[in-house]
Amino acid sequence: MAKSRRIKETILEEAFKLFLSKPYDKVTYTELENATGFSRGAILHHYRKKIMLFEEVIEKYLLRDNSVFDLYNAQTWISVRSFIHITCDWLEDRKRQYKQMGAESYCKALVNLTLQGTFFCPEAIKKAFEFSARENGIWTDILRHGIESGELHKDTDIAFIARYIQYLCYGSIFMGSFRPEGGDVVFLRKQLLYIYDTIKSS
Repeated sequence: MAKSRRIKETILEEAFKLFLSKPYDKVTYTELENATGFSRGAILHHYRKKIMLFEEVIEKYLLRDNSVFDLYNAQTWISVRSFIHITCDWLEDRKRQYKQMGAESYCKALVNLTLQGTFFCPEAIKKAFEFSARENGIWTDILRHGIESGELHKDTDIAFIARYIQYLCYGSIFMGSFRPEGGDVVFLRKQLLYIYDTIKSS
């Protein structure tokens, strides 16, 4: 069981790298075999069709591994300021991890997968919108806790600020796809803290 899981993880990671280097429809099974070191039969055992492999890459590297879900526990209260720092630290860590996997840029990788998903895997993009809605819910909860605890001004427009924060994060990733060094997390942190300073209780 553990061996099967390792094989699947290797296939996913190597496929991820290939899909970053060329469009989904240009990646061949021969390239997948060479990259993973596994036979075509072994690859097909885990993913009967190439589109299924691509969907799993989108699910893992675009959605599951790039969400604030794992950073937030609804049962444990955390301040808005702390969550901003946790989120930015997590983004820095993601940049390092993707670089170790051979991705030229964390931001470019996410934008690349998003664009490919739009053309080749519309269902995955629907899931992306669902993930975005859940992320919005997390920021909404964090902000609501902030108001209830007295950390934030009671008149804070939670819906607006939650969406604004998301747009800043997404915008940082998009702009980072044009920069050789990727997203500027230092600047994003400053932006988020600037927003925080405008809504915190005096």
